[in-house]
Amino acid sequence: MQSVVIRQAIFDDADQIIELLNHLDYETDFMLYDPGERKNKKDLQIKIKKILKNLSNQVIFVAANADNQLIGIMMGFGGQVNRQKHTIHIVIGVRQKFCSQGIGKQLMQLLELWAINNKVHRLQLTVMVHNKTAINFYKKCDFMIEGIKRDSIMINGEYIDELYMSKLI
Repeated sequence: MQSVVIRQAIFDDADQIIELLNHLDYETDFMLYDPGERKNKKDLQIKIKKILKNLSNQVIFVAANADNQLIGIMMGFGGQVNRQKHTIHIVIGVRQKFCSQGIGKQLMQLLELWAINNKVHRLQLTVMVHNKTAINFYKKCDFMIEGIKRDSIMINGEYIDELYMSKLI
């Protein structure tokens, strides 16, 4: 396994974050966006920098290899209204050639530590029902299935269900 650094993202990471997200869109069907759908780089850059600036209930963690290339990401989007500020919706992605090396686990552990320090009580996510590897990973991280979002995603003309999963801190 290569040397990997897991850390909170900084402003200077914005362009590499966009590159990583675009790469993940092409590499797997398990991300939300279709390949090439993230067209407006400037808008995405502004959104990422806004997340990095508002650290109270939004966060981005990255995994970087020895060459400081981003190979994994964990994003937490906090609730914007008072009644949901204790909740973070998470998105995680790791480049395929770096999967099964513990990077996702390290990103999750760092997010949980951040959540504790920022008074976040609930982590939540959705995952496609056929993404068995991710479902098993989340279960190992003590996430529980709460329900099903029927026909939530459409891939190649086919409707796909998603599972709602959460973990209370």
